[in-house]
Amino acid sequence: MSSNSNHPYHPELAALCREFSADGSLDVSEISALWQWVCDHPDAVSCGLPLVLSDRLNAAWLDGHISTGEAFELLDLTCAVAAGLSLIDYEERMPAAVTGIGHSSAPSPSKLTHSSKPLDVVHFTYRNSNGEVSQRRVLVRELADRYLMGVCLLRGSVRTFRLDRVVGELVSEETGEIAESLTWASGLDWQDRSAANVRGADRKIASGPGILFTGFSAALRAELEQRAEVAGMVVRKSVSKTLDYLVAGPNAGPAKLVQAHECGAVIMSLVEFNDMRRQSA
Repeated sequence: MSSNSNHPYHPELAALCREFSADGSLDVSEISALWQWVCDHPDAVSCGLPLVLSDRLNAAWLDGHISTGEAFELLDLTCAVAAGLSLIDYEERMPAAVTGIGHSSAPSPSKLTHSSKPLDVVHFTYRNSNGEVSQRRVLVRELADRYLMGVCLLRGSVRTFRLDRVVGELVSEETGEIAESLTWASGLDWQDRSAANVRGADRKIASGPGILFTGFSAALRAELEQRAEVAGMVVRKSVSKTLDYLVAGPNAGPAKLVQAHECGAVIMSLVEFNDMRRQSA
């Protein structure tokens, strides 16, 4: 893609932001790549909107956990840098970005939970912060506030979506229900499902489940593998039918995530792995 000489920001940063925000979401590897770029080019992010993006990337990355709210703020900032917006233009447009496509009278699924097992597989039409529309099929892993997180089976990577940006109705593969997204989310029996899934996870840990770590530095991976072995898990070096859990780091490749999903493995973050390990202690 050729750079626009009239673009107010560094052409390479603008190109990265355009590339990463094109499908309407950011995965962990894209956030990692952006963070690494701003660390390597401090002069390009010394003022204006790039400086805000740099500050948010540092805050999100260095605390070891990227929340759904941080992920969507980073997506909105990335879209704004890609479009060449000024900081003032970005602040003026933020209310529309926060409220989304429309307001629903359905109850908000406030402070829901995540599970080591898929909660549902859903189909929906999604409109991103740029107004672009795409079709999605997602293996849902987590619901919190007005966000859902899971493996986007059409993109082959872990993604986070805002429920208020779902266009029209959402289709659940598990129940066959067709409903407005917030109605679907608030109507599920998360407490019963979560309890059953925790019990299932405990049984698998007791029998020595297979676990694989990918997308981490060699030193961190070795440390995580040692923690897993202490917890009674069997460390695997590749994806196979014997794999029960895949823990995805910031540099995890989407192809491996898809392969693990096809083998029936549970894909989780480092935070989820640590939570599961504490539960088994």
